Amino acid sequence: MYDIPKKTFKEMITLNSSRIVGIVGILVNSIVWAITSWRLYAHYSGYSCFSKRDNSNYEKGTLVEGWTKKRGIHEGLWMTMLLEVIGYIILLKNKEEKVGFFVLGIIGRSMLEYWTLSAVTVSWILKLSKARAGLSEQKIVFKMYPAVLLICGIVLFILCVRSGVSLFIEHKDVDNLVVYVESFSWGVQGLATFHCSILLKKRLRTIPQWSSIKTRERLVIASNMLCVMLISSLCFFMRAIILFCNLIFDWPEYSILYWICGIWIPTFVPCLLFLYFLRRRDRVMGWIEGISDASLLTSAPPEEAFLSFRNTMNWENEEEEGAAKETEEWNLGFNESVTL
Repeated sequence: MYDIPKKTFKEMITLNSSRIVGIVGILVNSIVWAITSWRLYAHYSGYSCFSKRDNSNYEKGTLVEGWTKKRGIHEGLWMTMLLEVIGYIILLKNKEEKVGFFVLGIIGRSMLEYWTLSAVTVSWILKLSKARAGLSEQKIVFKMYPAVLLICGIVLFILCVRSGVSLFIEHKDVDNLVVYVESFSWGVQGLATFHCSILLKKRLRTIPQWSSIKTRERLVIASNMLCVMLISSLCFFMRAIILFCNLIFDWPEYSILYWICGIWIPTFVPCLLFLYFLRRRDRVMGWIEGISDASLLTSAPPEEAFLSFRNTMNWENEEEEGAAKETEEWNLGFNESVTL
């Protein structure tokens, strides 16, 4: 009988090599990259898998021309996923691991991914600030989060450049300071996203008809944003905690907990949720003729969305079918006005 060597607990929770990390990472990020490419094409071309061919010309005619925030976020996410896939390919070949980790962690995650996802959070905060739920809300909150996220992004950018100089010019290892700052930055990102969900809930409760709406209809309206915000904030908090614990407890380089809970899930889940949330294409307002320039397009203020909801929703006198249709129409307008 051969003696089977017993593995320690540290060995059992550690991936065997950079090859496994590279394979799983390429698979995860390639899925997000492919979906982002499809949505980016749909935003610029107006293509839809579910639209009829007769409406294709109408769909293209109502699209906003030029660059918009939604398209910019898709472009940033597309470049992020592409760069991270390149980093995983370097790890997969098991050559120049330091270069692979630099491309993947420093440039891809700390810079591009953070800036892209922060753009969505800041947009939420700015839109929600235009529809205050009451006088008790302090305006400083809506200025504090964007400022802190911006400062964190600038500091991360400086540290990333410094890490690149240390690695490629001075031939030194990457300083742990960039990881500490990144952990703090993702924690702020999670806190800001979670606070957005609280602010949105307050705004929904200020609607007089909200308490009389059926529970099922309330879930449909609230889930479009609240679920995205809550799940995303959970992923951001998880990444911040894992990155911090990885430095404090000195986990192995290929720890399963680090890669699954700190890297892959916080990248895969929020990106897919944001892509779903930003799926609606930017269109010219139907009541304004001749506007096709993105710079001239302004979203309907959240106050108008809530006012429209109050004036048009009459749940006691409408049939269920009409109520569902009204909910869908208001939900569409609410998403487009409050998000981006």
